[in-house]
Amino acid sequence: MIIQDTSREAFESVNRGDNSQTIKILNYIRETGTHGATCDEVEFWMDGLHQSISAAIRLLAKHNMITKREDMNDDGDIVVSKRPTRTNRKAIVWVATPLTNVASDCISAEANG
Repeated sequence: MIIQDTSREAFESVNRGDNSQTIKILNYIRETGTHGATCDEVEFWMDGLHQSISAAIRLLAKHNMITKREDMNDDGDIVVSKRPTRTNRKAIVWVATPLTNVASDCISAEANG
């Protein structure tokens, strides 16, 4: 998978300095419980930019703080749960993992080198 320069820059900006937005996103996803949240839902809730929020979600997933929600389809197969966005496209639903109890420490440690 080729990562666009703008996506890489947004991701790297999440890894530097103030990670309060990433913590807010983690807390929001945690509060949604098993319902989870899509990137679009987080963007709407935070009134934030897709680039920044998707980079934060990527960082949280990389550190196993959030994971793709899985559901069972009609055939009994496990599939990644998706919901429509505001533009009616399908988006992955993210849920918090049990590791979220140590999220602040891990994200802060990564940001501080």
